[in-house]
Amino acid sequence: MIGFFLSINSCSYKHYKGFTKVIATEISLPVIFDPTFKKANYLTHLEVFGNQLSGITIIKKVEQTNTFHVVFLSQIGIKYFDLEIAMNEEAEGFRMNYIMESLNRDFIINALKADFELLFVKFNNDAQLQMYQHPQKEIKEIIISDGKNLASYIIDKKDVQSISLKKGSSDHASIIIKELNTIYPRKFEMNNKKARMKMIMNEIILE
Repeated sequence: MIGFFLSINSCSYKHYKGFTKVIATEISLPVIFDPTFKKANYLTHLEVFGNQLSGITIIKKVEQTNTFHVVFLSQIGIKYFDLEIAMNEEAEGFRMNYIMESLNRDFIINALKADFELLFVKFNNDAQLQMYQHPQKEIKEIIISDGKNLASYIIDKKDVQSISLKKGSSDHASIIIKELNTIYPRKFEMNNKKARMKMIMNEIILE
């Protein structure tokens, strides 16, 4: 993975050696879930503070409200959590419809919110974007800042390969996309260091 670091005393970005800043009048947000995406099912393994849960995660896009609906269930149908992230600026961005009592901790809910907002590329309209390009490879990095945090999206050609969220001078969360089709990621891993939480997702086809 390409390295980078953040200056401690400000939100100015110190970039990996060899990349150059791209001067552009307009930079688009990265796309991980194509607008045509409807639904995907993932075999899921969750680790949080030494506890392990396995099951199936259903990610669905509700087109009418431009909202992602995420439900994590056990293999026998016990619900672990059910959350929604609305992509429209005027809508309430995050809603936890249900979370199992043993997971109902603020740090876990905040980690789920941060990780899935990164995955769905949910940012305020006033977020600032910058782009850096590798001079010899088709690799670029889009930096998104909302004034408090910095998110980094590494893109190889047109595909997002990895995502990192920084708070202050340290990495807060990261996502590695291991397999991506033209519409959505088929295999990915989310790591939230602050919550010591990891989710491994592998797409499965349910009959």
